[in-house]
Amino acid sequence: MKSESVTYKSNTTTCVGHIVYDDRDTKKRPVVIVAHAWRGLDDFARQKALELANLGYLGFAIDLYGDGKTTTDDKEAANLMHPLFINRSLLQERILAAFDFIKEHKLADATRIGAIGFCFGGLAVIELLRTGAPISSAVSFHGLLGDTFTD
Repeated sequence: MKSESVTYKSNTTTCVGHIVYDDRDTKKRPVVIVAHAWRGLDDFARQKALELANLGYLGFAIDLYGDGKTTTDDKEAANLMHPLFINRSLLQERILAAFDFIKEHKLADATRIGAIGFCFGGLAVIELLRTGAPISSAVSFHGLLGDTFTD
């Protein structure tokens, strides 16, 4: 398996994602975008990308916060998530930037891109659907579905 960090832009924000794929096969393959929970692009999201790659997908764990920001502190996680939770247009911009980036990958079948997300990431994949991006599927695992924020 090939595992690599990649950078892509969302407007002026530099995002640091993580791509995993079987590098023994050069054929294009379906993509699954993995949107992280509120603590940022962590080992859990990267592990999901690896598991998807083991199943034959191009796994892409994305960075919704920018600069690869992560935390283990709940208050800091809330502070990182809050601006994107409140400003859904900004959240859509961030996840759409990841979608636009991965569809250009040399191994990506741009006609077969799906997305999964966990908690805050579950909200993000729903917002990707709302953009009208041509994704094949979206799964929100215990997604945040509210429209108000309290910490």
